[in-house]
Amino acid sequence: IVSLLVLVIVLPLMAAGSFMLVLNHEVGSIDKVPMTTDKNRPLPDQTGAMNILLLGSDKGQVAQGAKNTSIAEDAKGAWPSGKYRSDTIMVVHVDAGHDKVHVVSIPRDTFTTIYDSAGKPHGKQKINAAFSIYGPGGAVSTVEHLTGLRMEHLAIMDWEGFKDLSTAVGGVKVHVSADTYDTENKVRWAEGDYTLKGEKALLYVRQRYGLLRGDFDRIARQQNFLRSLMRSILSGPSLRNPVTVLNTTKVLTRNLTTDEG
Repeated sequence: IVSLLVLVIVLPLMAAGSFMLVLNHEVGSIDKVPMTTDKNRPLPDQTGAMNILLLGSDKGQVAQGAKNTSIAEDAKGAWPSGKYRSDTIMVVHVDAGHDKVHVVSIPRDTFTTIYDSAGKPHGKQKINAAFSIYGPGGAVSTVEHLTGLRMEHLAIMDWEGFKDLSTAVGGVKVHVSADTYDTENKVRWAEGDYTLKGEKALLYVRQRYGLLRGDFDRIARQQNFLRSLMRSILSGPSLRNPVTVLNTTKVLTRNLTTDEG
């Protein structure tokens, strides 16, 4: 009877505990960057709601002969102006009850005053220049000045992360509402439903040419993809599959950079 109890109760608990330790280790290894040193930030929300700035960045253009450093490494030293581009800028609002999430995208070509990490203005440019020139802190400061909202947290995901996440969850379901042709990447999309992963998923979220409203339609695609991706990650089958959970967590830790908080 004792042996049976060990097999039925103790061993599964030990396995579950070990699995949680592995997940905790993975999450703890996510790269961290400082937020901003701006002294004139908007006040935090007093209701318990919070805003998260989500940036989509490329891997960065490494100068000839330079070391291939990460965003986190660059943010902790002298930021390499112009190395990275952030064409996806989203403000994620979590309501006070923490049971609803709203996402608002800021078009990358939004013409506004750009601020550095310390909150110093540097004239007007397209908003994606804030991250490229002044790094994560500059992006946070610029968005806070533009919106008047406090960004409690920051998360940066590179494009490879979108691609790898779609593969880790077994594909992301999207609907293409009309026939389009991406003249930049030479890809034709027929109207219909798709389950996208890997390179095909990346082509979907990055398409701008061939869409009727250009960057605005790309924003709609990115939000649709993100909504469907989260639905896949949080669905019952995914959460009950330890391999899927672990693979998804590993992809996030490899491709995600967050603030130090």
